[in-house]
Amino acid sequence: MRGGSGIGPAEGGRVGITLIEPDVNRTDEPTLEDLRAALIRVDGTDHGVHSPRFISRFTDMTRQAVAYRSGRVLVAGDAHTCILQWAGRA
Repeated sequence: MRGGSGIGPAEGGRVGITLIEPDVNRTDEPTLEDLRAALIRVDGTDHGVHSPRFISRFTDMTRQAVAYRSGRVLVAGDAHTCILQWAGRA
């Protein structure tokens, strides 16, 4: 897939898909039509998507610190710990 999105195998012969959400402020529940539109936006086709087990929205933007420095305290870390929901790691 293009545009920073990902697709890969999941349990039971299913496929997991992660797409970049252009509007990080959306809070409504995603629908199959939202998924189809997103697939078409990034890959030009919906790949015949049907019967999703679940669809959700998430963003790592909620993990942003309000301030990275406060006096002598500096918040530091590494970005690779933000992983996909269905990646199966803790």
